[in-house]
Amino acid sequence: MEERKQIAVETTYAVNYTTKDPVPIAEIITSLRSLEAIIKRSGPFVEARYAGIEILDIQVYVTAMEAGSLKEWFLVRLLCGSAENAEELEALVERMMKDSKPLNALISAAIGGLIVFGLTKCSPDAPHTTEFFNNTIINIGAEMELDVGDVQLLLDGVRDKKRLARDAVEFVRPAKGDPSATIENDALPALAIPPEVIAETPLHYEPPEQREQTVIYTNVPVLIYASDRDKRETVWAGMVPGVIDRRIRFILDDSVDPAQLHGRTRVHANIVVVKRFSQSSNAFEPKKVVLTAVN
Repeated sequence: MEERKQIAVETTYAVNYTTKDPVPIAEIITSLRSLEAIIKRSGPFVEARYAGIEILDIQVYVTAMEAGSLKEWFLVRLLCGSAENAEELEALVERMMKDSKPLNALISAAIGGLIVFGLTKCSPDAPHTTEFFNNTIINIGAEMELDVGDVQLLLDGVRDKKRLARDAVEFVRPAKGDPSATIENDALPALAIPPEVIAETPLHYEPPEQREQTVIYTNVPVLIYASDRDKRETVWAGMVPGVIDRRIRFILDDSVDPAQLHGRTRVHANIVVVKRFSQSSNAFEPKKVVLTAVN
């Protein structure tokens, strides 16, 4: 069997922590390891930008470091392959290298998106982080010539989001000692992490508390107060006596036909009650009921 052709493509990445005081060596080492793990996750973004390219491996090397405001330079080597023949791979790589948008900016966009996405997983209620994430998604889409929805899908598809969140926190940590510090990206200044987001980032990662619970009930009586023969997730509402004794939003599972259920006011059904944690009551409260089967 002919050996599959591979081509190594190299680019650069640089990050600058604008700290006034020196950063402890231990924090630098931790942040370097975390950043390497984040960079290695950028392959799917490159594959989305250049259809046909497969990123088989990503290798990361430190090329220089500068003290004071901590600045780090990296060489990023992408090992590229293709499901097509060798000629197709060469053409794809040539297109990648000649593109008007430099590869280091695309890699920087992917890294920036992954970092901020990770921060939202450890600080889900942080307003500055959320706003910055939304702006980051727009900037990445523009830089990579992808729809915002496509960028969100790539981020949502990240494996082990807890590990990414931990890496993002450790990446930010060298800037935590200076309340005015930013984390700057040479290739994409718009993705510089501002002091407000750094301040909202915890010093150490802790998994967020569970915010949602689900409880399954089988063959329980259900009262239907509002329905629509053409919709599944809106309009529907009712009550589950003995389980939820107040009006609550209903959602129909894909297996339940709204046209057949519309007009009925009392049924027995299998349901899933979705509860969300309320800080005001310090308890999980029912927010919606999913009807999974109607008997």
